[in-house]
Amino acid sequence: MTVFVVDLGGTWLRTATFEPRTRVVTGLCRQATPDTAEACRGAIEAAWHRAGRLRRVGFAAAPAFDRSGVVRAWSNRPAYVGHSVTAALVGHAHIVSVDDGTAAAISAHAAWGVAADIVLAITIGTGVGGGAVIFGRPLVGAAHAAMNLGHIKVPAAAGRICSCGEAGCLQAVASGRALAAAMGDGVPEAAAFDRAAEGVRELLAMLVRTFDPDRIALSGGVGLGPLHSRLATLGPDLPLRCHPSGDCAGLVGAGLLAAGLTIQPQV
Repeated sequence: MTVFVVDLGGTWLRTATFEPRTRVVTGLCRQATPDTAEACRGAIEAAWHRAGRLRRVGFAAAPAFDRSGVVRAWSNRPAYVGHSVTAALVGHAHIVSVDDGTAAAISAHAAWGVAADIVLAITIGTGVGGGAVIFGRPLVGAAHAAMNLGHIKVPAAAGRICSCGEAGCLQAVASGRALAAAMGDGVPEAAAFDRAAEGVRELLAMLVRTFDPDRIALSGGVGLGPLHSRLATLGPDLPLRCHPSGDCAGLVGAGLLAAGLTIQPQV
């Protein structure tokens, strides 16, 4: 069964088709995330039509959704809040949605299999997200807010105001948006990335002590790009690995979930 998959991030909107049994992504289309929910909804609907109006849809998203696909919260794109990005598909397809960090954890666990009972994911792009799969079960939390790693306070971000309005969040120093803002304010590029890497290191230390994970999957344009070389020097004892699905981490995880090939998240 082929699945239509969507990965909605702060910078990029990705759509594709996915074959769950072979875990192959095809027809990948990447475009800049539209400025409005209405435009985003139209772009997703158009891609779904091009894919053949598939009945199963897997949706990985940076923002928090309610059950009807309305964006409940998105500090990086507040214009989306209160609007649906999936309304055009409702009634025509079976939609399974999950946050992008959880989707990344699902696809990493599927790739690593029994060698990794406890898998965490950290996604560093426009913002910072995370996910966890514990003995095969995705962890989402009572209010679907578990592993909101970008808003964990770290010493490297002390005094820095995050897009959520609070001070000290990792996202205030380690996200693509924060890095661009810092360099725009005159902070040398090397210094901005060094501070970001230090914040991620502090977060990783907390995660290792809390979960004792088998592996931590790193994904996202910033995580797999400019930050990767700095994080690679943290030492061989840290179970941090590049995500096995690379840029398709969210798409693969959402596709597996929509196809029913992984245990549904525990609510």
